[in-house]
Amino acid sequence: MTTSTELRRLRVEAVTPLAQLRQQIDVLLSAISSGSRDIESVLLHDADSVSNLTYIVKLIEVVPGVGKVGARQVLSAVDVLENDLAGNLTVAQRTNIVQRVQSLIEGRS
Repeated sequence: MTTSTELRRLRVEAVTPLAQLRQQIDVLLSAISSGSRDIESVLLHDADSVSNLTYIVKLIEVVPGVGKVGARQVLSAVDVLENDLAGNLTVAQRTNIVQRVQSLIEGRS
């Protein structure tokens, strides 16, 4: 029979990697929001396990000048769902998203 301390240990072992991933995603989103990383580099050049495991809508909506509505408009225009992970998109979809995000930003400035 499993003891309560063993259950706690198993839970911590299961949850710790997920908590670390969540922290890494938060760091990535903060970097995009502050402008120290841009959406082009995240999607096309420096894609890593963290960006690949992040919802595409979250990556786009934190881009300065885009926001929640703009992000969803971009995704609708390229026929990508909000809850798609960035890593599941094709290079063509990523390129199209980057171009539309850049056009949206230029149109608002």
